[in-house]
Amino acid sequence: MATEHVPIETYPERDVALAFRHAVQTGGRVRVSAGDVEYELEVHLVTETEADAEAERIARGKAAIRRATGAWKGRMDFDAFLEELYERRSRVDRPEVDLNR
Repeated sequence: MATEHVPIETYPERDVALAFRHAVQTGGRVRVSAGDVEYELEVHLVTETEADAEAERIARGKAAIRRATGAWKGRMDFDAFLEELYERRSRVDRPEVDLNR
């Protein structure tokens, strides 16, 4: 499972920021209650270099997605592909699907 980092902005004087700062200083964790569920967050201080590296990684990923988007366009006739797909599915000689395998 990939770890996704979601930035949470808070003001330095707020309780959340103080709890995070305390967790960093003590090497502890932050416990968050959300209704009937409790979460325990492990907190560490992110240096500007780490934050910049993370931002760069995200930017590279977005750029790669943009480059790949529509890369297949013009390489295949999608309408013909769908027609062939549906035609294959409707054949009577198509083997029956065995769900007990």
